[in-house]
Amino acid sequence: MSLVQAQARARKLYMEVEYRKESLRDTTLPEYARTQFDPVANYRLAHHSTLKSHQDKVAGISWGQSTKLLSCSTDGFMFLWDSVTGYKHSAVKMESSWMLTCALSPGEDIAVAGGLDNTASVYRLREGEVTQYSDTQLRGHRQYISGCGFMDRSTLVTSSGDRMCVVWDVSRGLATTTFDHTHDVLCVDVRDAHTFISGSSDGTINVWDARVPQPVQSFISRKSGDVSCLKSYGSSSSFVCGTEDGALRIYDSRSDCSIATLPFDASSYKNIAKMDATVSAGSIMSVDVSVGYRMIYATYKGINHAVVWDTMRGEIVGQVGNNKSQVAQVKVAPTGMALATSSWDGSLRVYSV
Repeated sequence: MSLVQAQARARKLYMEVEYRKESLRDTTLPEYARTQFDPVANYRLAHHSTLKSHQDKVAGISWGQSTKLLSCSTDGFMFLWDSVTGYKHSAVKMESSWMLTCALSPGEDIAVAGGLDNTASVYRLREGEVTQYSDTQLRGHRQYISGCGFMDRSTLVTSSGDRMCVVWDVSRGLATTTFDHTHDVLCVDVRDAHTFISGSSDGTINVWDARVPQPVQSFISRKSGDVSCLKSYGSSSSFVCGTEDGALRIYDSRSDCSIATLPFDASSYKNIAKMDATVSAGSIMSVDVSVGYRMIYATYKGINHAVVWDTMRGEIVGQVGNNKSQVAQVKVAPTGMALATSSWDGSLRVYSV
């Protein structure tokens, strides 16, 4: 049996297991929650500021532990902002402009950017200065870097189109462990100092423990297509992912299955957004959750806002922003007091909770 045949057989068995688990599921989270929780009414976030300096699409954003916000753009620059005052702490002239993702270290002194150059470039940030050269180049991926995140001050995980996730020791500039998917890995999210989750173009989601070479748990969505983004509910056993078919899916490791599927409801969105025109949402580009886990924030291709969902009841309850161009990323600050969006017009918008 060839490797391709073995992979196809394994996937078929996985799908049979998923089908069996779905047949045993007697309810979903929204079905139960609608009998226990009242609807969220008049959900609004106040616009705090608009941060402008980028001259092209903002590809990635990352919050620090305080009010600092990192952004990288296809204009070749990366900025570290003070989200309260709107001033820049530092700037980086990146060695490649084709960046797709960025991450800010817990100490807020190191920034990493990766993209189509197949390299995670590490920059040490200096207050009030422009950095023009990277301190370290993390090389090893054979394809584009789709996502990255710090697990602690010196440990970074990256995902790539070469079907691998890699854990790096940033201080030494070395890869410590690699983790394999069978298709392009499109996203990664750090759960805690030892575990992370990743999603791929074949609809597979793997939960990893960096101390173990194999996934500790795997999920397969039978009809979703690409898993384009995902976010853990803190260090809990649950996470939400956004997929190519425009649906959000909530998984729980204890249930070992999806506990909710939230397809985009155009009629509900039109009522919330007070729009008369036909709304057409494409695949989900970014997703994040509130600190209290009640709200999900998602951005969709073709919609110039972030859409707000009630996690429990599975209902659209609001929108964030009123951009004139595509909103790409949405990120909630670790404090839970602010939310940021990035746009293809080069701007970032900060909202207070």
